[in-house]
Amino acid sequence: AYVSAANASGCEKCHGTPYLKHGYRAAEVTGIPDFAACKVCHFDDRNGNHRDWQYMVDRPLEYLGNLLLLIVGGNDTTRNSLSGGVLALNENRDQFDKLKADHGLIKSLVPEIIRWQTPLMHMRRIATRDVELGGKLIKKGDKVVMWYVSGNRDESVIERANEFIIDRTNPRLHLSFGFGIHRCMGNRLGEMQLRIVWEEILKRYSDVEVVGEPKRVLSNFVRGIEHMPVVLHK
Repeated sequence: AYVSAANASGCEKCHGTPYLKHGYRAAEVTGIPDFAACKVCHFDDRNGNHRDWQYMVDRPLEYLGNLLLLIVGGNDTTRNSLSGGVLALNENRDQFDKLKADHGLIKSLVPEIIRWQTPLMHMRRIATRDVELGGKLIKKGDKVVMWYVSGNRDESVIERANEFIIDRTNPRLHLSFGFGIHRCMGNRLGEMQLRIVWEEILKRYSDVEVVGEPKRVLSNFVRGIEHMPVVLHK
């Protein structure tokens, strides 16, 4: 299910309550915690049909799945981008030196880390209609895997895509957040978290040195680091 823009104007079930107070009123009506209630009061299902809160309440597993996406999606992705960024800067010391010399580059560093790391490597979708893509016919109902990590290295779209460059002119040109109605609803929050972390790291330490081989998560979905020893230099 996908959160609809209808949230912004309130709804009949929530008595037209504006967005900022919407969750509280929705919670009274649904009995669901405030934040979650606000997210299910209006949404579109996978077929594009508009639904109200009762549809989700009657389907608890679908509701739970959406909550897990909100919770896990904002956890694994951000922390794996953080550790992935530390590793990328250590593997590209010229970029780390550039960052230390100009903390203003944090703004473009963050999206470049997210592109480079691609914390979730792929997603699977089900085609809603027949379509030809790249000379191949995808039929309605076919399961399609989209490899974000491959798209983020597409040199026909991204210049020098196989290089980690923290001062790109268009660093947010990447697929790590998905696209269209599936675009990550927390993308700006994730960027803000990474920006603040790097601002604080650079205030406190002269270097974050990787001193051992990182152990990666065994997964073809999550591109993360399970263990990586570092030394923080004052």
